[in-house]
Amino acid sequence: GVGALEGDNIIKTRRGNMAQKISSQNIKSVQYYPIRMVLEIQFYGDSSVYRYMDVPEDIWYGMRNVPNVDMYFNTQIMTQYKHVCITKNKNKETCE
Repeated sequence: GVGALEGDNIIKTRRGNMAQKISSQNIKSVQYYPIRMVLEIQFYGDSSVYRYMDVPEDIWYGMRNVPNVDMYFNTQIMTQYKHVCITKNKNKETCE
């Protein structure tokens, strides 16, 4: 299981994954899988989830500690890492 998100606390799941709800206008939550170096980001709106590959752990920690998460995401993650769109929205089969 993933484990619940609780405020701004990092939740470490049974498998060692880390999830955190962050303060952002666009990003609802993030989850980092350190063994696979995968960062999953869920966005507000249609709840699309994007999976970013080969993301170093320091990028995950950096995202948690910056004053402007959206700007950090746009400059340090969005265009820097290969990503795929997955979905947790049952009304859609793929992200747009």
